[in-house]
Amino acid sequence: MSDQSIFDRADAEFRKAADRITESLKGLFPPAVTEHLSNSQREFLLALRSFADAALARTEAGIREARDRVKPKADEAGTPPAA
Repeated sequence: MSDQSIFDRADAEFRKAADRITESLKGLFPPAVTEHLSNSQREFLLALRSFADAALARTEAGIREARDRVKPKADEAGTPPAA
C-alpha cells in the first residue's frame, strides 16, 4: 500500500469521525443555538472574505501602479531617441 493511499484512508476516517462528533454535539443544543452558531460561522466567513477582497484590491492597485511606472509615456513613445 502506498503512502498516499494510507494518508487518503486516514483522512477519510478522520472526516467520518469528525462528522459523527458533529452530529452528536448537535443533539446537545436546542435548534435555536445551532442556528445562531451557524449564522455566526457564516458571518465570520463573510468577514474573512471582506478582508481578502480588500487585500486583493490593495495588491491589484500596487500592480497597476508598477505597470504604469514602466510604461513609456505617450509623448516619449513617438519621438526618436536623441542623437
